Amino acid sequence: MVDVEFETNYDRKTCKATCPEKSMSVLTISPAPGGFIFYHITADKGPVAAELSGRYTSIEKAQQAIKSYYNKIRQTRGSQEKEVVERMKKRKAEANGTKTGTKDSKHVHQGSGN
Repeated sequence: MVDVEFETNYDRKTCKATCPEKSMSVLTISPAPGGFIFYHITADKGPVAAELSGRYTSIEKAQQAIKSYYNKIRQTRGSQEKEVVERMKKRKAEANGTKTGTKDSKHVHQGSGN
């Protein structure tokens, strides 16, 4: 099960869903245009997946659909790249933190050599 984070604003009848493990995009649940009791899902980047397009009777039903969708899909390319970059930074920081001396300390000339 993936961890999907929901930020719900019941006053505005909106909800933002994020899942950094699977995708970089943010999905927004909001009232459907022209529909007084229905909600629809939109994405901040690109079109919404076919599995999520449609109308939902409540915010909770749309949240369940998003959870189900994120559990089924593979990790997106952008999310993979971000994960790799973070892992490389961590390894580089660990490698730099364990070195005790400078790389070229044996070549440093001390005193006058004339």
